[in-house]
This record gives sequence, C-alpha cells and structure tokens, in this order.
Amino acid sequence: MLPRIIEFIESLRRPGGGYIADHTGGEIIIPAFPGLTTIELAIRPFESTGPGLATTGSLGWALIGYKISVCQTMIPNAFSFTIQIGGKHMYTGNITQTIMDEGLNVYSIITSASPLMVQISNLTNVNQYFDALSQYIDVTSSDDMAMIQTALNNLAMQDNHEFQAEALKLLRTLANVPQPPLGVY
Repeated sequence: MLPRIIEFIESLRRPGGGYIADHTGGEIIIPAFPGLTTIELAIRPFESTGPGLATTGSLGWALIGYKISVCQTMIPNAFSFTIQIGGKHMYTGNITQTIMDEGLNVYSIITSASPLMVQISNLTNVNQYFDALSQYIDVTSSDDMAMIQTALNNLAMQDNHEFQAEALKLLRTLANVPQPPLGVY
C-alpha cells in the first residue's frame, strides 16, 4: 500500500497536462549470495547523456525513495546492510523478521550526484537467497521537483490537513535536513 503523501505526489499534474512524477522501483535478486561476502551497489536515476538517447519514461532527474521491502522467504538475521545517501549514513543493521514483515519506510532524495549507496553482507558461511525491492517516485526535471515542493509547502501550511505531518517530513528531506531513524510511518 502506498503512503498517502506518495499517492498525492503521483496525482500532481503539470500545467497543460501530464503527470509530474511516476511510480518506479528496483529489485535486487541474488539466488546464491556467497557466505561471508559483502557487495556494494549504487542506485541513481538514469540520465540522458547525449543525442539519440531516450528522454522520457524511466529517465529521471531525481528519485524520491520511500520504501525498501525484503523477501519473506529469506532467513532472518542472515544479512546485514548499510544505507547511505550522499555520504550521509541512514541505517545499519541486520535484516530482522520485523523488517521482513513491515519493510523499511524512509524518505530519501536520490540524484546522480547523491546516489543511494547500499552495502549488503551475508553473515552466514553458506550461500543464501537474497531479494529486496526499493520503491521510488521518478521526478523527471528540476522544474517538476519545484512543483512538488510548492504543492508540499501548500499542504504543510494548511491547518489540520491530513497530509500535513507527512508533507513536512518530506519537505525536510528535500531540504537535506537530517531525518530520524528509519521506521514505520
């Protein structure tokens, strides 16, 4: 189920038509993750770097990350992971049964200059199955991000609006203000 503030962002339209942002995601599947090994990966939006390359679809200026889910069939505490964005530490810990059941909910802004860096370690001495899914909003331009920020500012200024707290939390993330630890929203 999508957080309601994410549904709100996905409903925003540009003047003249067209949605500002699209829902996207990425999945990491390692069928036989070797025991006692660590991998590191960077997640960033695709970018057009020259003529002839596609300029629509999944190409984005930024990604707004909001949830990381892991497969229910993994063994609890068999893996640890660290998440950093733009060199700022966001989380380190084991993949516990709670994380497997509920996922990790966090807002993050991911750009080419500030990628999501993930380090995953198999803590056991045998091969393990690993599967994780990250969910994002794909924002195609800085103008679209400005429209999102304006809409969130408008929500944040309304008294008793149902999205006010989430709008403020996401605005702090967009402004690069450190966030509290990951948790369930």
